[in-house]
Amino acid sequence: MSIDLSQFIPSFLEESFEGLELMEIGLLNLQAGDNDTINSIFRAAHSIKGGAGTFGFDHVTEFTHLAETLLDEMRDGRREISDKDTEILLESVDCMRLLIEAARDDAEYDEEKVARVSLRLSDTLNNRGVDTVSETNVDSQYETSGLIEYTINFIPELSLAKTGNDPLFLFSALSDLGELSISAVTADLPALTDIDVQELYLSWVMQLSSTATVADITEIFEWVEDECILDISSNTTIKEENIEDQIVIPTGLSELVTPVIDSDSKVDKNLNKKDANSTKPKSKSEVGSIRVGVDKVDNLINLVGELVITQSMLSELGNDFEINKIERLTSGLEQLLQNTKELQESVMRIRMLPISFAFNRFPRLVHDLAIKTGKDMELIIKGEQTELDKTVMEQIGDPLVHLVRNAADHGIESKNSYR
Repeated sequence: MSIDLSQFIPSFLEESFEGLELMEIGLLNLQAGDNDTINSIFRAAHSIKGGAGTFGFDHVTEFTHLAETLLDEMRDGRREISDKDTEILLESVDCMRLLIEAARDDAEYDEEKVARVSLRLSDTLNNRGVDTVSETNVDSQYETSGLIEYTINFIPELSLAKTGNDPLFLFSALSDLGELSISAVTADLPALTDIDVQELYLSWVMQLSSTATVADITEIFEWVEDECILDISSNTTIKEENIEDQIVIPTGLSELVTPVIDSDSKVDKNLNKKDANSTKPKSKSEVGSIRVGVDKVDNLINLVGELVITQSMLSELGNDFEINKIERLTSGLEQLLQNTKELQESVMRIRMLPISFAFNRFPRLVHDLAIKTGKDMELIIKGEQTELDKTVMEQIGDPLVHLVRNAADHGIESKNSYR
């Protein structure tokens, strides 16, 4: 008799994502000598590796083994806990998530990123300098011996500015990668009387000369990937007759000017603002699940039991009803109404989740932003046990990320501004 293991895959995936969350939170709070935290991180990685091996997810198993080995050395005291190793492990968690999502959706994953982090883990385990890892060992496509010419078509949604995203910050980040020239496409600009000042009608064609990879460029746009159409091609140029004016932004420019440029640039008509299907590939539909506390389940069972008792009493009363039993009938109907109301409230509470489910991504977000921007930031979360409906939680997640990111980018000054 053989057992179909595929029936257990959804449970494995759910537990794996919970394990990744536990690993991420633990690594963000990891301090030297904190054996309990390092043990819990190791156990989560070990469980993911074991489950992945059981279900034949070999890529997950092989990669997680490297991270698990590094954690084991920290756990046994053979390696001191350092910020550099913690950052490598955080990147490993990102790669593990990519691999598990790819296994869940039967989709492709960023092989270059996974290979690069795997190489860094191997070098760390072999006590070689991580900084000496060459990108050319990962993929010869990205030779660093010369500049690559990129053409970037950036077509934002009309509502991009309403979410607090400013294209100027994207352009500034791109200019840090190399020499950047920008041309604004004004073909969709309406008449002056029809302009909505809260909407963004411009799109841009950019030329970037850089040693950066496509992944480096895409990372800059990751916060607006659902609100734009982005096309990046290398070793191609835009014909001069299609562009009347250009702005050349040298590397490291800290201030940008907002121009409105007339352009007849013929961007591929397939890259249309209204083409919502081209922003990102769709994954397989998945069945959602909610983990419910035993107390809520017990309460639900008790209410159903009371409802059945009340229904039985009313049925018996109806089979042999007399006018002198009207008070019992009224009392029974009131009890039925109360039971039904409590049952409805109990069922609705099953969908209620602590808002910490939406907040859990913020510590990592702030941690990465602090490193990237060089700002001193501390995240304090209060009221995370407040419960909200699961549907509401899913809707507010992305707006909350934008609020936190904008607060970090624009609401906190850099260290140099205090001098």
